[in-house]
Formats: sequence, structure tokens, C-alpha cells
Amino acid sequence: PDLSQSFNAIFAQLAADKRVKAPFRRYASGPYTAWFFPRPGAHRFNDPVYRALQSVKCRGAKNTPGGRTIVQVKMFTWNGNRGLTLARELYKLDQAGCRVEVILGAPGAGAVREVRRPGRNGGIGVWDSRRDRNFDGELDLYTHMKMMSIKGRMGKNRKAKTVYTGSANWTQDAYTVGDEMVIRLNTGRAWRQYNR
Repeated sequence: PDLSQSFNAIFAQLAADKRVKAPFRRYASGPYTAWFFPRPGAHRFNDPVYRALQSVKCRGAKNTPGGRTIVQVKMFTWNGNRGLTLARELYKLDQAGCRVEVILGAPGAGAVREVRRPGRNGGIGVWDSRRDRNFDGELDLYTHMKMMSIKGRMGKNRKAKTVYTGSANWTQDAYTVGDEMVIRLNTGRAWRQYNR
């Protein structure tokens, strides 16, 4: 109920269609945390996705095969400095022993180069969702989802199951200019639903 109330307050603010001096909001309730953007001047150290990736430890998980943390991403757009930074973090995690898997929607060239780099652990598992099913030169199908799930070790938690989802692409504008949101769901049930 607390979180629903927070979402309703943001909806009312957006419906008024007037600029807000300090639009960024963060709400937490139980296992859920929601961030509402824009956040002018945002940088990687206050980016919840970057901070989540920084907290991941690739070995020593208690809820994955072989103790390797699993990071799975399904992302529509990721480009620019922020997209490249997050792609590099995923590559570092693969190199450190995590199992990293990505489904691409509409990525920038830099992010694609980064996630397709060969690596010690076979590299990141990459699937491209874009399809031109009738071969007319236009894409008919692609993922528009924005989601990252983590199962394994995050900080001191060796049995983490968490999902980050919402409307925000992995772009700078999504956080500094756009009316976007990200929600973290720290429940095994959410992790299972999103990964299914």
C-alpha cells in the first residue's frame, strides 16, 4: 500500500503537467524500492543499476550451480556513456567468473562491441531479439523490455534474488531528462516470474 500511494503521488504530479524544481524521488517499502527520474546531474555513483553491478561478487553464491552469480539483462536501448559504462561492468563481471547473459533490443554500437568481446569464461551469452520476419528491411520484432536480474552474491548476501525493471533505458537521458522509473524487487517470487 505504501508503494502504491507513492506511485499515485507521482502520477498526480505528472498529470498536472508542470515542471517540478526537484523531480527525483526514491521510495522504499519492504523488499521494494522505486526511483523516479529525472535526476539532473545524475552520474554513475548514484545510478541504482551501476551500484547494483558494483555490489555483485561472482564467486561464493549459495543459491547457484557452482556458486557463480548469474546476471541476466534484457534491455531495449543502451547507448552513450552510461550504456557503455554498464556494458563494461557486465564484461568485468563475466571476466571475474559471473555467468552473464544479455538479450539485446536496440543497443548502441559501443555496448554491442563490449558485450560481444571474447572473454576468459567464454564471454557474455548474447542473443539479439531483433527480427525482420517478412524481409522488407524493417524490424517487425524486438524486445522493448528493460530488466536486469541477479541471483547469487550481492555484497554480504550470498543468496540474493533481485530484479531491476521499469521504464528507464540504459541511457543518460533516461536518468537526467526523462520521466522514467526503476523499481527493485528483492523477492525470489519476482525473480522467478521475470526470468520465466
